[in-house]
Amino acid sequence: MKTIDMKRRSNIDVFFVLCVFLICALLLLGMLFVGADTQQKINRSTEDNFYMRTGLLYISNKAKYFNAQGKVSVESFEGKNVLVFEEMIDGVSYTTKVYSDKGYLMELFTEKGYELGLEAGTIITEIDDFKLKVLADGLIEVAVESPNGETGLVIISNC
Repeated sequence: MKTIDMKRRSNIDVFFVLCVFLICALLLLGMLFVGADTQQKINRSTEDNFYMRTGLLYISNKAKYFNAQGKVSVESFEGKNVLVFEEMIDGVSYTTKVYSDKGYLMELFTEKGYELGLEAGTIITEIDDFKLKVLADGLIEVAVESPNGETGLVIISNC
């Protein structure tokens, strides 16, 4: 009788240990799924932030370069507001147009007077929206919206 009671007790002990192990395994699996989901959200946010910051830094650095040696303005081109940088290279005048087209921040570099379409530009980065606003005192407000809806803003001088 003692041996049957001991076997039963032994089976209960094994069952209890297996249940504890199963609960720990399920908790670990749950934590793994939560961690993976959090990591994906962080990656998406970082990627969207990258697109916005890349666009803003590109425009900001371009404006600093051209502000020192050329001209910065906002013009209408094929029905869109574009940021235009003018410069002289070896006595020839060139323009660089920065604009948004089909979800991308684009750049179009041409000799002044030669007009190419928006589709001829080079892709800089992926964005959702690009807005230009001329402010007082020779300032231009540039807003770039990332694919997830975050908006970044930079103000550049056209003097």
